[in-house]
Amino acid sequence: MAIIEGLVIGVGTVVIASAIARIELHAKQADPVSKFIVTERLPTILRTSKLFWSEKKLSMSNPVRLVGTPDQVWLLPEEQVLIVTDTKTRSRVNDEDVEQLSLYRLLIEANTQYEVADYGYIRLAPRNKPVRWVPIKLQSREEAVRLATTNH
Repeated sequence: MAIIEGLVIGVGTVVIASAIARIELHAKQADPVSKFIVTERLPTILRTSKLFWSEKKLSMSNPVRLVGTPDQVWLLPEEQVLIVTDTKTRSRVNDEDVEQLSLYRLLIEANTQYEVADYGYIRLAPRNKPVRWVPIKLQSREEAVRLATTNH
């Protein structure tokens, strides 16, 4: 009888220890930040950055009149430079996306004391497909001003 009781207690201990390990693993997987980084496939440079703004409406009037709302702006703490990102629910980047991020750079620089990097990211999030972050080389500031002037 003592052997059976010991076996039951031993098995019970293993079952409880196994259940605790599963709960801890689930908690790690459910950590919102970790889950976001994994599901969003966030680029390494943004993982080490600080979210500076999200969905902030900006405006400027000089050298050109602009209004816009970048989806996210990230601060690279080491360099004190901002990176602009925008989300699209389609599968590809188009020329208008490059123009939009380039114009956002003008808006951000007009509303902060920071410089914006010469690149940004388009976050492609099509329905039922994995998220992709596509690095985008921004147009020069002069080209963005010319574009804004000719389109208004």
